[in-house]
Amino acid sequence: MRPHFRMNRRSAMVAIGAAVVGAPKAIRAQSPWPSRPLRIVVPFAAGNSVDVVARLLGDQLSVALKQPVVIDNRVGAAGIIGTDNVAKSPADGYSLLLGVDALMAVMPHINSKTPYDPFKDFLPVTQLTSVPFYLITPPTRPYDSLQQLIAAAKDKPGSITYASYGIGSATHIRMEYLNNLAGTTMRHIPYRTSPLPEMMGGLVEIGFEAATTTIPLVRSRKMKALATTSVKRSTVLPEVPTVSETLAGYEADGWHALFVPAGTPGEIVARLNAEAVRIMRSTEMKARLSDLGLECIGSAMQDFRRFHQSEHLKWGKIAKENDIRFE
Repeated sequence: MRPHFRMNRRSAMVAIGAAVVGAPKAIRAQSPWPSRPLRIVVPFAAGNSVDVVARLLGDQLSVALKQPVVIDNRVGAAGIIGTDNVAKSPADGYSLLLGVDALMAVMPHINSKTPYDPFKDFLPVTQLTSVPFYLITPPTRPYDSLQQLIAAAKDKPGSITYASYGIGSATHIRMEYLNNLAGTTMRHIPYRTSPLPEMMGGLVEIGFEAATTTIPLVRSRKMKALATTSVKRSTVLPEVPTVSETLAGYEADGWHALFVPAGTPGEIVARLNAEAVRIMRSTEMKARLSDLGLECIGSAMQDFRRFHQSEHLKWGKIAKENDIRFE
């Protein structure tokens, strides 16, 4: 005879609850995203332009998503530590990276020990800004234009020195790109920290600096700006010509962008893109960042993916042509 079991309603509910607790995570009921605070990892110290953009974006994202957005400054190894931290974080939409061109399009080409892959380990959300760089020189130097600088460099190859923030830095690779197009050989002086004090003291003649640093220096007449890396002149310093007005085809603005770990659900990436694009295209954000010399972008995911790939190829080619690498 088949055994007969009876189970009352209370026993049944207890059994179902126990089954749910013991079920695999994949089939448990998931809390709607976001249900807890998010963090934006900035791979640099507080106070620079990357940090400023992250904090402005984070404030607005917090309102849009109705959750706190914490800025997590993970400093070290020229930005590699913070970037890798996000690459190895759970792909759940709670860890975001404020990435920059130097780390996501240049570093993997020049450092064989880079622990992350910018394409395999990340998903692109959107390009946030475009960051013009300016070629600057102390007021005591005789160069008042890029044409004069190039003429002097060709007259005495190797005699003109330029400063950078280190081998493979954004300022280094942009200067070598200029050397290539101009047919000049200006001598590289790499620094571990900012070279500006020695540049202002006249110990090094020229160098590239981001707009956020350049604008106050030029306005206070502490430095002269000879050219900008943008395709068109800036509305902030309209008197400064572009490099491409002298060297056709030169374009080398930097950028800030939002990334998440690979594997993050598509609906979360799409929501982050929609909110970030809306924020970056707002009148308020454009006004705040234009004062710093930054241009708001806010691109579609597909557009940014293509742009990121083209930047990776471009800087990889320049790094290889100039043997820019370190082990």
